[in-house]
Formats: sequence, C-alpha cells, structure tokens
Amino acid sequence: MEYNQQHWDYADKQHLRTLLKQRRQEVSTINRELASSQACSLAIPVIDHIRRQLDHELTVLAYMPFASELDTRLLLTDLRNKGDQVYIPLTHRENTSMSWHQWNDSTTMKPGAFGILEPSNDAPLQEESWGKIDMILVPGVAFDRQGGRLGMGAGYYDRFWSRLFEVLSFEARSAVELGDGGMKKVCNRPVRISLLYSWQLLEAVPMESHDMSVDVLVHEDEIIYTTAHRD
Repeated sequence: MEYNQQHWDYADKQHLRTLLKQRRQEVSTINRELASSQACSLAIPVIDHIRRQLDHELTVLAYMPFASELDTRLLLTDLRNKGDQVYIPLTHRENTSMSWHQWNDSTTMKPGAFGILEPSNDAPLQEESWGKIDMILVPGVAFDRQGGRLGMGAGYYDRFWSRLFEVLSFEARSAVELGDGGMKKVCNRPVRISLLYSWQLLEAVPMESHDMSVDVLVHEDEIIYTTAHRD
C-alpha cells in the first residue's frame, strides 16, 4: 500500500519516524517472513545484473535486520553463496561513525549499542580499500520514488556517505546502468539499494541537503528505479 502524503506531518521528521516505527512494530511474524522472502527474491536478479555488468564478484556493505525490520538475510546469504564479499557495520557511538567488517561463517556477532547484531572490531575495511565498494544496502523507515530516504535519525549512513565522497573519486569507476524500459540511469558510484515493506513507500520524504538518497527500492510487490540524480 502506498500512503498518500496527506497522511503524514512532513514538518516534523521525528514525528514521521515515530509513526512509521510504530507501524513496523505491528507487522506480524508471518507477514514479515512473507514480505522479506518476496522482496529478497526480487532484489536478487537486480544485483545479479549489476554483477554481470561489472564482471567481478561484488563488495557489498550491508546490515543485520533488527526487530520487525524487513529481513534481508536471505539476500545476504545469496550474495555470499555467489562469492561476493559482504561487510556489516559496527557503530562507534563515541564519534557517531561506522566501521565495516566482513561477515562470514567465522564472524562473531553480538548485540551492539542499539540492540542490533554487530561484528567484533577485528580487521575493519580500511579507507584505502573503500574504492572497491560496489553496492550499499541502506536501511530506513520511509522512502519515495525520487530516491528520498528517512533514516533512524542518528545520521550514521549520511555521515559515512559524506566521508566516502571525501575519500574517493568516482570519475574513474566503472559505470553501471540501472533500470529498464523508459527509466534508465547510469551510476558511477556505489549503487545504493533499499529493501522495504510496501507501506514504507510514501509520496514524498522530507529531505535535507546532507541526507543520503538511494538508487533502487525493492519491496514485496515492486522494483523501483528512483529518479534521484543527487549525490
């Protein structure tokens, strides 16, 4: 279900977050499992197409689902089975940053500061290796077809994306063509993909200049190539 903009108070991002978090808490276990399976199944061929274009195994920044969030683990397992390198964030509240650590069978996971499963602080992906990042799976509480994203409010992903731009030059990267039919665009930076419940898709999400947008949205019923051309 796609909610109409009039249902929400866009002047208050925190109010919108609260409403959508409450809605997420109401998702039943069976509906979460069904939506997660369908969204992951739709996302897999999208990522396969990106892998074929780049012609190498992917380096993917991902995350562990929390509580009643849409469960991405089916997708993450598929990535690993195809030889991709999957990295999971460890949050550092002392400086509100994230480091990225490879997720594999030997990774030790434990609840982090927000109750989300996080890896140990061993062998983070160093900034000098960020150039090999091909894709980022981005969590959020609301999205729109323009690529707008409303995060949890702490700004970890926004700050990481800003730092990524400081560290890297994207001009030399291999470009990836996204979309099909009349909706196509070329992306020469890490592709940002978000998996969501259909009800998390809004008409418009309030965005500020520093907010991280996304390139592709996938929910249980649809793949959406956003119109975002902003960083």
